[in-house]
Amino acid sequence: MNYERIYLPLTENHPMRVFGMFSGGASSLRAMLDDPNRGDLYELVGTLTNDPKAFGIEYMETVHIPVEKVSFKKFCRENGLDPSDSPDPNSSISRGGYSEKVIKTIESYQPHIIALSGFMLLMPNSFLQEFNNRVLNVHPADTAILTGPNVERLYVGNLSPTEVAILMGDNQLRRKFVGGNAVYDAVMKGEEYTLSTIFLVRPGKDTGPNIVQSRRFSVDIPQGVPPEEYSKYLQEEMKLEGDGPAYLEALKLLATGRLGIGKDGITVFLDGGPLPYKGVQLSG
Repeated sequence: MNYERIYLPLTENHPMRVFGMFSGGASSLRAMLDDPNRGDLYELVGTLTNDPKAFGIEYMETVHIPVEKVSFKKFCRENGLDPSDSPDPNSSISRGGYSEKVIKTIESYQPHIIALSGFMLLMPNSFLQEFNNRVLNVHPADTAILTGPNVERLYVGNLSPTEVAILMGDNQLRRKFVGGNAVYDAVMKGEEYTLSTIFLVRPGKDTGPNIVQSRRFSVDIPQGVPPEEYSKYLQEEMKLEGDGPAYLEALKLLATGRLGIGKDGITVFLDGGPLPYKGVQLSG
């Protein structure tokens, strides 16, 4: 299968340019700032938040990383739109100009890669087309676990992306743990472990080809601890020891020109060879 490298390094003196987007604490972007590869293989050239009250702003400004504040709620007020109408491909936001405003802001930084870190808006197709195969996201779940009308749980991580696509199409399958409650859902469904996944963003919620998965985190609720409380603790642990390391590995592989995407748009290649559906699995 033919493929194209997602990023082709120019020279050693020109690190890959990464632009970050966040709505909260920007924990994955903070991990990048402590990465020994930052400045050598890649650079975090700027960030954007849709929430001018996001607590990640103060940290970015403290370390002198530019923060563009493009308020989604303010945009909606100024254009007579409902802020609850998130900018998915079918919403009025796609036509209302918010994504276009974000695109123009990002383009001024000339990034090679867009890194989402807890960015809580679904950007429309126009955004993903503008930065085709260049938008990464992190999700605190094993995206290789599927579910459907006749299948409660099916692990497909070791299959090829093509095989998974056929399975999903023939059996109406989807990723089991998506959305903001993915860690809690995994805990409540009795998963033995969970992990963080870095993927190339596609239209929809937490969809796209997997690039890197973190080490596994055992799910072990202490006696007497409510599942909600334990899930919050587990997710915080994953931010530090799952999201960050997985993101840094993905950026290293990208910055060194080792990753490609197949002509089918779903198969990720590493050093010229196709990866399984789960992508690169970190150990530890």
